[in-house]
Amino acid sequence: MIAFDFDQVELSELITHHIGNKLREENVTLSNETSAINEDETLEYLLKYFLSQFKPVDFYNFTHSVNLEMNEVYTLAKKIFADNSVFIPESKNIAKLLYESSSHPQMPWEECAALCQRMTVFRESIWKSRDIKPVRAWCPNCKEYHESRPPDISIRSMLFTLRKLKVIDDKALKELDKAWKKYRKASNLDAYGKPS
Repeated sequence: MIAFDFDQVELSELITHHIGNKLREENVTLSNETSAINEDETLEYLLKYFLSQFKPVDFYNFTHSVNLEMNEVYTLAKKIFADNSVFIPESKNIAKLLYESSSHPQMPWEECAALCQRMTVFRESIWKSRDIKPVRAWCPNCKEYHESRPPDISIRSMLFTLRKLKVIDDKALKELDKAWKKYRKASNLDAYGKPS
């Protein structure tokens, strides 16, 4: 088991920014100055609060798939430790990055669209393997019955299925549905995540 020694840790500056959830249209409020830490008791409490969160099983490193210097939070934190005079502006930049990342679901919409396409193909393969025939529907134009292929699985139908299976709750469904509609409109996509 790894033991952490925080005896040499110092807390010299503290700034508080409020970062809302972008999906819920909450705002981000940035501070323009640091908070004063005047009393030893306050400092001791803050150190205990911040450092008690570190546990050996929850130890993380900054990473990036190409180059660590391309990890934005790592680069901004590195600037702060190299030059304390940039603490306030760079802490604001970190807050903005966190706020922007709160608008992304765990899986990017492009991957959701690809998953829906794979589920559609899988559904069709199941029907073929079990010899399930498509529904026959009456065509009022040609006055005949035709096999009616069901629509592909859309992103919204996947979201509602996740809710039905209790993977997400009503609040998460509402937030994800709203985020999907916004992303779909901005990216000019159809219901299946394909360019329209």
